[in-house]
Amino acid sequence: MKIILIVSILLIVCSIFYYYVIFLPQKEVSRLEQIKEEESYRREQERIELEREHTEQRIEENQKLLQQQFLDDCLSQVNSEYADIFNRLIEACNDNLDTYNCGISADRLIKEEIKDAKDECYRKYSQE
Repeated sequence: MKIILIVSILLIVCSIFYYYVIFLPQKEVSRLEQIKEEESYRREQERIELEREHTEQRIEENQKLLQQQFLDDCLSQVNSEYADIFNRLIEACNDNLDTYNCGISADRLIKEEIKDAKDECYRKYSQE
């Protein structure tokens, strides 16, 4: 009977020893590794999201710059074309006897045309 009691106590003590000395530390190490992996995954996801946002921001900035360049080119072309037209109209007016009224009419006509052409540039390449 004493032997059974001693073996039972030894078995209980061995079980308690195993639980506290072997099982729990392994479980804690495993839990800590899982936490580290989750934290690493979370940081990687944040880095990817931040990189995506920066990329989107650069794309948006590049699109705005491109639209501005298109607008500037369009306005420059309008100014150049209508300067040529205005010069030809003035030359034609110089052949006319009423140069003053011809020049004013040409100027008024050109200003309206330039305004319409520039409005078209702004409509096509406006940055909203």
